[in-house]
Formats: sequence, C-alpha cells, structure tokens
Amino acid sequence: MKVLFLNNVNQQCDVYQYGKRLYDILKTSKPELVNYIYIEISCENDYVASILNNAPGIHSIIYNYHVSTMSWLTNTNIQRKVKNIGIPHESPRDLFDIVCSINPIEQEMRNKYSIPRPIYENVDKLLQNYTPSTPSIKAFIEYSEEGVPIFGSFGFGFLNKGFDKIVKIVNDQYDAAIIKFIVPGAHFDGNRDGAVSLMEKMCHNVPLKPAIKLMITHEFVSNEDILLFLKSNTMNLFLYDDMHGRGISSTIDYALSVKIPLGISNSYMFRHIYSDKICLYKNSIAECMQNSVNCYSGFLEEYSNNKILQKFEKILFTPFLFENPHSGVISSAKSNCSVSILNAQRCKRGIFYNSRQSLCSIWESGKMCYDALKNSTNYSLEYSEETRLDNSYDFAIFNEHYLVNNWISREIIKKFNKPTFCIVTEVTFGNNPVGSSPDYFGHYIVLDPTIWETNRIHAFGRPIEEFDLSSINSDPADDNIPKIFSFGFATSGKEWHKIVEAVQNEYDAAKIHFNIPDGTHVEKVIHDNVLRDIRLKCKDILRKPGIGVKITSDNLTKTELIKLCSTKTLNCFFYNREHLCKSGLAAVPDQAIASGVPLLITQDRTFRHIHTYLDYYPNIGIKQAIEKNRDGVLKMKRDWSQNNFLLKFEKILSTC
Repeated sequence: MKVLFLNNVNQQCDVYQYGKRLYDILKTSKPELVNYIYIEISCENDYVASILNNAPGIHSIIYNYHVSTMSWLTNTNIQRKVKNIGIPHESPRDLFDIVCSINPIEQEMRNKYSIPRPIYENVDKLLQNYTPSTPSIKAFIEYSEEGVPIFGSFGFGFLNKGFDKIVKIVNDQYDAAIIKFIVPGAHFDGNRDGAVSLMEKMCHNVPLKPAIKLMITHEFVSNEDILLFLKSNTMNLFLYDDMHGRGISSTIDYALSVKIPLGISNSYMFRHIYSDKICLYKNSIAECMQNSVNCYSGFLEEYSNNKILQKFEKILFTPFLFENPHSGVISSAKSNCSVSILNAQRCKRGIFYNSRQSLCSIWESGKMCYDALKNSTNYSLEYSEETRLDNSYDFAIFNEHYLVNNWISREIIKKFNKPTFCIVTEVTFGNNPVGSSPDYFGHYIVLDPTIWETNRIHAFGRPIEEFDLSSINSDPADDNIPKIFSFGFATSGKEWHKIVEAVQNEYDAAKIHFNIPDGTHVEKVIHDNVLRDIRLKCKDILRKPGIGVKITSDNLTKTELIKLCSTKTLNCFFYNREHLCKSGLAAVPDQAIASGVPLLITQDRTFRHIHTYLDYYPNIGIKQAIEKNRDGVLKMKRDWSQNNFLLKFEKILSTC
C-alpha cells in the first residue's frame, strides 16, 4: 500500500517538527504492509508534482496540515480520487475525508480518530554516537556547577510560553540554581525577532538572587540537541499561559521522551498529560520533581510508537464510510488530479456592511477593512451602510458592534445560510477574544494580531493604508525643537497631561499638540469637560517657559491626520484605561503608524498589538523613543499592510 505523507518545508516550525517526528515513526512500518513516502511541499505546484511523480498506485494521502503552512490547499484543488487524511493543527478540518486529531484524549467518532503523541523511544541509543551540532550549543548544554540544580525549558519565542514565570518561580524557591532556555524564533511568527527580544528582556527583568544564573540561547538546534539538553537538566519546566481553545503542545513530547522530572502549568495545551501532582501552581518544584517520576510509565505506554503504527493501520485499512466514496487508487494522476486543480469557478460576490458614517473609531476601522478587502481579484465586494441583508450575495462581512451596528440577528444569519464574517473591534480581554460579539457568525476577523486563532477566530493586523508622504516636510525653522503630537476623542483613561509631564522632564523646549475633535458618540458636555480638565492639569504641570502646549478640536480627514502625524517628531498615546474596560484595542495608533514617525505608547492592554514591536513608557522615555522606535513603526507598516490583510482573508474565504 503506497501512502503519501505531505509536510511543509519550513523546519523552524512546530507543525513541521511534529510531522517529521510522526513520519519517522510511521516509516518503521513493514513496507509490505504500508509504504509511507515522505514529501515536503511549499505550494500547489509541488502538491500536483508529488502526486504525478508517485502515480500509479497511490492508496491515500496524509496531510500534516496547518492553514498557514498549506494556505494554498482548498476544497477546490484538493484531489478527490483517494482518501485525504488530514492531521489539522488548530485549523479547519472540512477539507479532509478522515481527520486525525493531535489530541490523544479527544473522543473518536465516525471518520475522526485521535492519535498518540509521537514521542522518542530509546533516547539513550539515539544519542549514543551523537555530538552537539555546534560548539556553542555544546558549551550551553554542558555548562554546570557542582551541586547546583539545572532547570531547563525550550520552545519557539512566543510571549505566552511563560519563560519569565519560570525564572520567577525558580528564584522564589531556590537560593542557587541554573536556569537554561533554548528559544529560537518561529518561522511563521511575522515579528519573531521582536517577540524573542521582548521575551528575553522580560526574563532578565526578574530580580534574581546572587546565586541564580540565567542562560538563554536563540539557536535553532537539532532534535538530538533538544533531547540531550532536556536529558542533561535536573528538571524541565513549562509554564504556558492558559490558552484555552489551543491545540496540544509538542514540547511535552520531547520532555516525556527523556524521562527527566517535569513540572507544568495548568495550560489547556497540557490537558493530555495534566495532573495536579505535577502542576507548579499547586505544588512546589521539589514536590513536582518527586511526583513526576511516577507519572511517566502511563504516558510512555499510551504514546508508544507501536500504538501509533497500529492506529494508522486501522485508519488506512478501515473500509470507506463516505456517502460518495472515492474509488480505488490513483492510477492516472494526471487525469484525476490536474483537472480538479484547474477547474475554473465563478467569481464570488460579497457584501460589506459597515455602521453609519460618523466621527467614530468603529466606523473608521470598518472602512479601513473594506478598503483593504475590496482589492481582490478572486471576488467582488460591495459596500453598504444599510440595515438589511441582501441574500443574493455569496458571502457577507459585518462590522458588527453592540452600540453602532447591532441590527444583525441569529435569524438573519441562519436564513442567509452562506459564509459570514464578523469584524471584531471590541476585542475582549481574557481567553475568548470575541466575547463581546454574537456567537452566530461563521468566522470572526479579530483586529488584534496577538490573539490565538481557531478554525473560526482569525487574528488580523490592523490594515494600515499606504500614503505617499514624500512631499511632507516639517517646519525647518523648528528642526531642533521636538514636536510631540497626540490625538483622539474625549473619552476616559487617556491621561493627556502625563505626556506633558514626560516631555517636560526630558526637555527645556518642546512643542506639544493635542487634537481632540468632537466625536459623534461623545456628548458635547463631556467633550467640553474633558478639554477643560486637560487644560487645567497641563497648566498646573508646566513650569518651563520653553514648553508649549496647543489643544485643537479640528475634524480632520484621515489623509490630513496622517500628514499631520508625519510632520511631528513623535506621536504619543499615554492611555491608562484597562482597569476601566473589559475589552478594546486602540485604533488611534493606526494613523500614527501610517505616518512612519516614531511612536510611544504605554503598557496598557489596549496597545498589546504594538508591544511586540515597541518598548513602552516608562520603560523608555521620550528621547529614547524618538531615537529607537522608527524601525518598529516601519515594521508594523509592512506586517499590517492592506495587501497582507487581503491575502489572509482570501485564504480563509477559499476554505468556505
């Protein structure tokens, strides 16, 4: 039986590594029973070639699938001659005839199987003739001090993996210890350098006792390096955030393989091995160290390589259970595959429903999304501010908000019965980012690139427009005087006066400009009271004659606002409102980012989408932000471009 096993090509990726580990187990199957053929593919052409080059006689195709690593695979180009067996990683499952869940404790049902975790067996034998891949990683792994415990962890450099929490918990419970982390950047993290750098800074910001040593390397190393590293530690610790709704962590596969004491958090990603006995939030490190020794035997038996082989033999040899079964094997790949891939389809028609035009960040965010999405060549998209759904369209996008665009109902969506997408601007803090939105939409376009995605909830960067600012110049007469700018509506928690305070602390002369227009949804009396309060507070703070503050209330167009931002030395927002809100992501930085001028924000969660790109006040001051933050702003412009926003939506729409 010939079975293709398709993986992506990017090694610096959890999904790739999972697929490679699984294939290395499957290839030990008896070849007269199943002949697994491993192929790495990066695009649709590779996919077609993999089938053409291995026909005739293909029985099934296994896809180690993530929507990011195989974004080109859709229900219109996937072959339909033989079984498509998908191993989806936090991705849609409806492309496949058979689904293999990477969660070994998920309940099985018709055409859905849960598969054991691909752990390493006989690690000692694997490492017997092995030497570390580089001198630097060899020195890192071998470093020790007599009598001092070593606590290790590893994983790609995402901020939700809790490396800084490991540092804190070890420091709290030990007077002397070595803490070692291997944390490379992930290939599919668009801001991997920034995330890794911030993660390391967070770790080093934890105050340490004199005899606690922290060592971090960002080398991307081999699997054997990881196994030797984990095996050399006294204990391995993993303190991921809760991350409810996420998949299964692959780091635990390696940790189980080396049979070294293990401590974990109560993260949803550890649910397949979770026990109070090894949870560091319920026990001390020493207690988890002792308890974990007794936990290994059960997991190692459940996740044995032999059980993986048996499970896939069951999947491959089980008779078809489809209403429209595929036939036999691919005997002529050219006639059965290429035709389906080249099938032409009618261009889809979509409709975008925004709130009524007003001076409102919700309307503005919706218009930005539409302006990005309307440029597709794969579909047409019309714009509407009406409150009636036209059922003639193939899909619909709603900039829904409970205050300004709340006419959509469950009955309307049910009657439409086609793909629907909800723009989420009111991003909820906590585990469910769409908690402020109705649950009846098919998909959610969440304007927050930091949230964790599911097959319905999608993280998008804010679609930053590209403007030609080459003709814009600041006032040459004032080049030596910094010009600090901030803008926004007169709502709570923006602490305008703190900007004045910070500027005055660092400069003897500066020009500060606040533009606070009348907002459609801000009552006139509130607007006037807020401006009066800002003026009074600024007057009390100002003590240097060279610091000037100007407050205007001009209703500027987006182009005018971006041009104004571009003439400043620094655009600045000092929000302090997360204690007042349960949700939200600031929209005001969009125009500041589009201007390309350095930006300074606070630690407030409303700026969480910016924190992986820029350090925040008071970690850095006004002068440092002017000197250092331009590159981060330009990177946001690139990562959150309208084109990237469009491409991601097109990929999602293609699976609907």
